[in-house]
Amino acid sequence: MGTGVKESIYYYLKEHSISRDEIPEKLQEFREALRELLGYGVKVLEKLIIKDLARKSGISLSKVEGKDLVEVAELVSYRTRKPSSSRRKGELGMLET
Repeated sequence: MGTGVKESIYYYLKEHSISRDEIPEKLQEFREALRELLGYGVKVLEKLIIKDLARKSGISLSKVEGKDLVEVAELVSYRTRKPSSSRRKGELGMLET
């Protein structure tokens, strides 16, 4: 996804009181705002985000297949809270595809 597109989405989210840093805590609101902005196209973006989250967290795609964004984010969150995890808070990078 291009920088201009990402920045446009972040701007739209900000208009809906969702900052970039708040996306992980406001996933339902994030999805609703994207749905308003993109309509049916939100499905494509969600799939890209899910694949990126899985890749960045080392989760196989087969484990996220059929799951929605909230379910995958919860799985990633669980994995990143494990004591052996070296990921820092805020590394989810929702729109870094």
